[in-house]
Amino acid sequence: MRLVYTISDVIPAFYAGVSERGSDIWGKTITLEPGQSYAISAASGKGKSTLLNLLYAVRLAPNGSIKLGDLSLADFTPNKRCELRRVDVSMVFQDLLLFEHLSARDNLKLKHSLHSEVSENMIWQWCERLDIQQHLDRPCHQLSLGQQQRVAIVRALIQPFSWLLMDEPTSHLDKENTQRVHQLVDEVCAQRLAGKVITTLEKHPEFSYDKILFC
Repeated sequence: MRLVYTISDVIPAFYAGVSERGSDIWGKTITLEPGQSYAISAASGKGKSTLLNLLYAVRLAPNGSIKLGDLSLADFTPNKRCELRRVDVSMVFQDLLLFEHLSARDNLKLKHSLHSEVSENMIWQWCERLDIQQHLDRPCHQLSLGQQQRVAIVRALIQPFSWLLMDEPTSHLDKENTQRVHQLVDEVCAQRLAGKVITTLEKHPEFSYDKILFC
């Protein structure tokens, strides 16, 4: 299902009473269109992670509204929110949320046991493309942050989704590995006709997006 996000008049608590926010998002009405790619750019502390948590429905908007299709996320039951995160929206959190004492391979297998969107062989191909195949049998806490980021990205691609949310997913990667990530993510999203929202600290992100929004 191709779902439109509509964000209307949402103002996080840290912006309450601030008249000049300089934001394309907070206090505005915007739509995120299916199949489109969005960069959310801002310095730290401007609400990039807050936005993704709201879109992922792990937090509810304190005011205004966020809709997915015709339905307000505030009206979703806990079971409906779980279903949303199981089949419609996938996310790479900034703190990754890997099971650190499991191997990278076991983290990916655990996700795959819950979903049959892709074959196990495809997962290992993605790992090879992101140059982490040689680290798969190491516990995640022994991996570098950049390696962990790539494991978390592959994990997010395993499940079905109409939207992929990624919170500074390449902050610990060099240019070459960042390019690998973007090529793979763009390819998978195009195959699924999925939209993506990626936060970045960069004022002018290196990679192309359909739209850049400032938080």
